[in-house]
Order: sequence, then structure tokens, then C-alpha cells
Amino acid sequence: MTETSMQEAFDLIINGNGIFGLSLACGLYASGLRIAIITSKKSEEVSQLSQKDLKIFIINNASKLLLQHLHIWESFSAKQINSFRKVIISEQDGFGRVHFDYSKSIDQDFGYIIEYTLLQKVLLERVEKLENVQLIISNPLHQVSWEKDKVFIKLNDNRKLQAKLIIAADDMCSWIRTSAGIPMIFRNYQHHTMTAIVHTELPHKGIIRQIFYDDGILTFLPLKDSYLSFIIWSLPAIMAYKYLEKSINIFNVLLSRRADLILGLCKLQEDKRQVFLFTGCYARNFATHRLILLGDAAHTIYSPVGHNVNIGFMDVAMALEKLHCLQNEGKDIGHYPYWQFHSYNRKCNAILMLKEMQWFYELFIHQHPTKRCLRHIGLWLGNNFPEIKLHFIRKIMGFQKPSPWLVKGKIF
Repeated sequence: MTETSMQEAFDLIINGNGIFGLSLACGLYASGLRIAIITSKKSEEVSQLSQKDLKIFIINNASKLLLQHLHIWESFSAKQINSFRKVIISEQDGFGRVHFDYSKSIDQDFGYIIEYTLLQKVLLERVEKLENVQLIISNPLHQVSWEKDKVFIKLNDNRKLQAKLIIAADDMCSWIRTSAGIPMIFRNYQHHTMTAIVHTELPHKGIIRQIFYDDGILTFLPLKDSYLSFIIWSLPAIMAYKYLEKSINIFNVLLSRRADLILGLCKLQEDKRQVFLFTGCYARNFATHRLILLGDAAHTIYSPVGHNVNIGFMDVAMALEKLHCLQNEGKDIGHYPYWQFHSYNRKCNAILMLKEMQWFYELFIHQHPTKRCLRHIGLWLGNNFPEIKLHFIRKIMGFQKPSPWLVKGKIF
């Protein structure tokens, strides 16, 4: 048997078991494409992950439309997702304050708070049932090479795969992207992010609260339990690790004071505080010869409200549209010129978000008198002018620049 005959042939190979690659596979269930997903975990293994790895995301309504199209949304029970219809942003020691509350005039929620592991598990369970998708459980890849009309992958167990296109959908340290020689461009915000689950004395009432102060941002994301919130606390690195080392009782006091007791006394639900570097990065190219970058492999934007997950889902929505179009027209799905505009579009979107985050931090995490005045004015305008408020509401909901086919409910 020749070396070529020993290779398993696919149309598309997705590397990584993250939510974006799995979502792409789910969206291609009726495309006729033969797909391989190289993953390190099965759905039952994902469900056994430690709560220490807890990640909470805000899913906006545009992402919800995608998950509904993928027949994923109905898999979640009411106990697993917490919706919110109100956001309150305030500044400590200042008069700036804005309320986003259109629950009476908009017949839908602003967004939904969901655990990452749950979302990943449901997507894996869906993928495992698809006839055109083969899950390949493997350790990190051994070798990848790109030829004129195919890409070849060698696994650590010497299995060999070939495909017309490979999707790098793993993580910021993507092995596939590194092998293709695509560098990452980093933006450091000089801050770290602390996360934890806290029990509050007063009920959160399903409201997201964000408080700006001298050198940080404290965000409360309401969980299903009316007295539990997931906090995302952006701090200078020294302060973040200092708070990490504080005893539980001292930490509870510091947190309650920093939150101005808006929810009464705050207490750690369990001592599972985690600290992450707050940074942003994007790949120099989002596509190259027979390779597409998706989600965290293309861009990583750590923010106090989890922007990256919704940008990643829009990556998926646009990639689905392009793949369906190429497949229906009988074109080569891995031919790079077909993906150039997609790459440019998604890269511009990621860079714009990074610039918005940089502007956001430059304005809010400094105590220069001029910037303090601008913050006060900006929050006051946002709270008192309906047109400005509606603009931010559409941004929160993900309807500022959604993928057109999501709004229509079908790709064609």
C-alpha cells in the first residue's frame, strides 16, 4: 500500500475542540463536506472539567441567532442560562452614571450569561451525532505541510490526514498558525483580570453592574442564583496579585468597599480566585494558502465583558456563509483568493475592537482632570440622549454590524 493510499481524505479539517471550530462543524452538517475535527477531549470528559476552570461569557443576541441556527440553543435548559435586560455603568466618586434598560420597549433580552464548559459540552455532543463529521482524538499534531491543492497532517500516532482546507480553531498559541509562520501582534493594557464567584447580601435582580474607579474596573455578572455573581475585576498587576494573596475575610471587605456596597456585603462563594493577564492580540493574516484562522487562533481580546466570544461567533457566521457559497458553486474551498476578503474583513473587525478597548482604558483608567471631565460628560450624554443610548443598546445586543444572513435566518 502506498503512502498516499494510507492517508484519510477529508474536505475540511478543524484543529481544536473549542466552541468556534465545533460551531463551524455544526453549521456544515448539510453541506456534503466530509469534516474531521482533531480534538483532545470527548463530551463526557469536558463535563468532568474542574470548576476551577470556570469561565463565564456574555452571549449577545447575534450569537444567539447563530446558536439557534445550529440547533444548539434549544439544548440549554432555563436553569443553565441567565438572561439580563439591564446594565448599569457608574463611576466611583463621580456623577457619571448610565442605565441601559429597555425591557419594556424591546421584547427580548439584552444578552445571556453562560458557562463556557457547558457551551463546549453541548456543541461536542451535537458534533458527535453528525454523520459527515469524524472526531479524531489526538495529542498535539506532529507535522503539517501545504501543497498546491491539498494540506497534509501527520498525527503523533503516525496517522496521516489530507484535506482541501484546514481551520485553525484551537487557541492563542495555535500550533497550526505557528507552523504556517503567521506571527501575532500584541497589545498590552498593563492590567490583570481577577475572576471569582461571590455571594452578595442583596439580590442582583439580573442586572450587570460595572464600576469604574481610580485604577480599575469592577464588573458584576448576575448568575442564576439571585445572590450569586461572577466578578471580573480589572486591576494593575501588583494590586491583582496582592488581592490574590489576601485572606478571604480581608478580600471580602476590600471588594465590598470597592463596590460601594451596591449589593451589600460581598463574600467569596469559594476561594477560587484566578488572575489573568489582560491583553489583546491578533494574527498578521487571518487566512493563507489552504488555512483559515478562527476565533482565539486569529484574535484574543480579553475584556471585562467577554467581547471575544461574540467576535468569534461572527467569524464562524461569515466562514459558514463563504463555505456554503463555494460548495454550492463547485469551487475549491481551500483556494486562498476566495478567502482574501473574508480575511481582511475579520481582521479589520478585530483591530477595531482592540482600538476601542485601548481608547476605553485610556479614558477610564486614568485620573487626569480632563479625562475625568470627559468621562462624566460621556456617561451623562449616554444616559440622557435616546439616540446615543440606542446606539449602545444595539452594540450590547450585537446588532450593530451582524452577519446579514443571521438576521434573515438562512444563508441562502
